[in-house]
Amino acid sequence: MTHDYTAVYEKDPFTVSFDVDRLKNGTYKIKGEVSSENWSAACKQMQVEEGGFCFVDAELEKKGAMLMFSGEIRTKMNRECVRTLENFELEETFKFQEEVSMFDKEESEFMEVLQGSQLNMKDYFIQQIILYMTPYPIH
Repeated sequence: MTHDYTAVYEKDPFTVSFDVDRLKNGTYKIKGEVSSENWSAACKQMQVEEGGFCFVDAELEKKGAMLMFSGEIRTKMNRECVRTLENFELEETFKFQEEVSMFDKEESEFMEVLQGSQLNMKDYFIQQIILYMTPYPIH
């Protein structure tokens, strides 16, 4: 009887990174709240006013040459209403599921979050938030 490898990272998800060439087959659980410093930096990167929070509950599963990402990201961000131009706090939950083949990683958007074989989960999670955040928030 074989047991799949499982690793659990219960800490600031923006501090987790992997060497994708060295990942064992199995599941990597990443869960926790992003530190206020890391979230402030992410807000600047996403061009939204600093504040709020980000909580990640995600899994990275490796099966052979496939990487499967799934999970949920909860955020509260200060956004500008497109109608009134007033700032307000918007809470959103993003669910994501994505499969990446290590053979075609060069052709995918996944390459944007890889630096060599280093996968910085912060970059991956920010990419997911940018992809799914409400483009025209209304208070």
